Amino acid sequence: MDAALTGVAERLTTILGALVDAAVRDTEVVVTTYYNPIGSCVLGQRNPAAPRIADVGLEGGSIPGVLTLTAGLNDVIREVAAGTGAQVAELYGELGPGQYIGGEDCLHPNAAGHVRIAELLYATLAH
Repeated sequence: MDAALTGVAERLTTILGALVDAAVRDTEVVVTTYYNPIGSCVLGQRNPAAPRIADVGLEGGSIPGVLTLTAGLNDVIREVAAGTGAQVAELYGELGPGQYIGGEDCLHPNAAGHVRIAELLYATLAH
């Protein structure tokens, strides 16, 4: 996992750096952290530990004997954004159980979730 996150950091630095460099005056580049929908889908029902494992993958931390990360994917996103001048819209922890499609879909927000994401993006741009 650490090697994968190192690769993400390298590629994201290249991408965000190029976007920020190409942005015209008064154009903001925004990247989002990831939300954790696993507790709202079949994976969370089949394995009660799955949402916590996903949390560690996103935010770092430890589940003894399972997974330990000093930094998760969202930490990498925040660090790269800070280094490139991109803004971060924080989505982690901002969507509730009723804002995901759920069931077999273990990834996507529903209409209410997309409204919440739009609100968070707008708030980030408004600063």
